[in-house]
Amino acid sequence: MSAVWPQVQSSPAVLAPGHSQDMTITFKPMIAQKYDIAVPVRINGLYTINILLSGEGAPLRVELAKEEQLQRGVMFGAVPMGSSCSRALSLVNRGRAAAFVSFEPSAELLERLGIELVPAGGVQLRPRETADLTLWYRWVEQPGGGCWKLEPLILFCWSSQLYVDCGLAH
Repeated sequence: MSAVWPQVQSSPAVLAPGHSQDMTITFKPMIAQKYDIAVPVRINGLYTINILLSGEGAPLRVELAKEEQLQRGVMFGAVPMGSSCSRALSLVNRGRAAAFVSFEPSAELLERLGIELVPAGGVQLRPRETADLTLWYRWVEQPGGGCWKLEPLILFCWSSQLYVDCGLAH
């Protein structure tokens, strides 16, 4: 979809008196600003009416809700070999628009490290809404008998996709 809006999906139609037809108008702002536009609609080739549209592009602001997790990441601490542990964290949408947070970009890394994220697929957050997440760490033995040592797990959000940055030592 291009940065130009509106994107109108409608076919030409003949309307009987008193009837109507739905049109789908897609708004996908590419920058944070207010938008106002008039969409011309031609009637019987005789005259044009303008449909006024307005909207606003709002930046996404999904963050970890707790200040200490923002500053130092999520620490699992010392986990005995063969054991597991979990850490809870909350995401908050501090923006003015709803945001879908996808964990898919980090799924392979988390699986390789033995970390399960619940919920796995992602979460939809309305403005000012929070979502609780659970990170389950299970000891992962590596080929050759070694194990990963987890450094602080740092979660960050860019364009409503949650990414994981994890320092690894072998």
